[in-house]
Amino acid sequence: MNQAALHRDPQEDITLVETAALKPGTLVAGKYVVGRFVGAGGMAQVFEAVNQDLDERVALKVMRPNFRADSGFTEKFRAEARAAARIRSENVARVFDVVSTDDGDPVIVMEYLDGEDLRSWTQTNGGPSLEVAAGWVIEACSGLAVAHANDIVHRDVKPENLFLADEIGGRTVVKLLDFGISRAALAHNPMKPGSGQHGNFRLLGTPSYMAPEQITSSRAADCRLDVWSVGVLLFELFAGITPFEKETPGTTCMAILNGDRRDLRVLCPTLPIEMVEIIERCLCLKPQGRYPSVADLAVDLHPFARPQDRSSLAPSRPSHCLPLQRRPPLTQPPWPTMRSPSTRRGTTPRPLRSTCRLTKNQSTPASCSTSPRSTTRRCKTATWPSSITAGT
Repeated sequence: MNQAALHRDPQEDITLVETAALKPGTLVAGKYVVGRFVGAGGMAQVFEAVNQDLDERVALKVMRPNFRADSGFTEKFRAEARAAARIRSENVARVFDVVSTDDGDPVIVMEYLDGEDLRSWTQTNGGPSLEVAAGWVIEACSGLAVAHANDIVHRDVKPENLFLADEIGGRTVVKLLDFGISRAALAHNPMKPGSGQHGNFRLLGTPSYMAPEQITSSRAADCRLDVWSVGVLLFELFAGITPFEKETPGTTCMAILNGDRRDLRVLCPTLPIEMVEIIERCLCLKPQGRYPSVADLAVDLHPFARPQDRSSLAPSRPSHCLPLQRRPPLTQPPWPTMRSPSTRRGTTPRPLRSTCRLTKNQSTPASCSTSPRSTTRRCKTATWPSSITAGT
């Protein structure tokens, strides 16, 4: 099945095709010939196209017609392209250019991808095996690590935004999509609640995958926010449901803030306890109790990957988490050294001990505290040795 760099609807919506932002055969920016409609997201449509100059297939991402009148969303759309273009990683869908239609509407030119997103894959095939899930999430962490090193926090990691791209030779590569609400994009266009035609977009993200600090402050953003979302993703891949999902977005957000989480040990009794503890650490309510970086998380996931994948997926554990600050764009290595936001410049970071305390009748950590004296991380149910290395 051919898909492009964004796909959220398993079937083409005929109504959406009839109101398509681009028509097949249209020439965009003098060189991109529009082909078939591929898919749509919340605010954008994607079309297959051909670059006449290079005889190369590309994907064109354009805002849906009902968003064109909102200047705020137009700028947000352009900011997404600027954010994604700064990231050079095999695990992030590449942005080649931003052009305009004859009507002045922005169009993002992206690499064309064959495959399907993770949501579509699970709807067709069910949950992946432990080894396959671990490998896919490690690849997603690789893309996120490069984004974080370039001051970009994704803020919307979920199955719809992970694309399983089919490469030559039968290899599948995970590609991150949709940096529209990333920290870098929002820095160019802060959205004000209640403003504009679509001012009801108060929560920046998808409620089921949002970290507590993302709910309480739309401006909260560091790399541990994406660690939380990856933990939710892992939980869902194994359990078939997100850990805090309720009937409405509002009640889902309240469940997250109150730590009302489903018990993964009950839902998946055969899942290795080490994997359960990895996910629980990602879902610590306080950021200090989570993995300090996605690279640290990937190191602990590495032993679960398929043996044939371990050499290509082998990350190295950084000693700390990078603060979000301006730096030149990073292309190498895929696992940058990261420093904890609490580490002062010019000082040698010491390992943090994180303790998650459980309140009565509560299965989720309600508070976390840190102390820079121990080489272990402790929660109620797990100890995290600092000597864990890839492949052991």
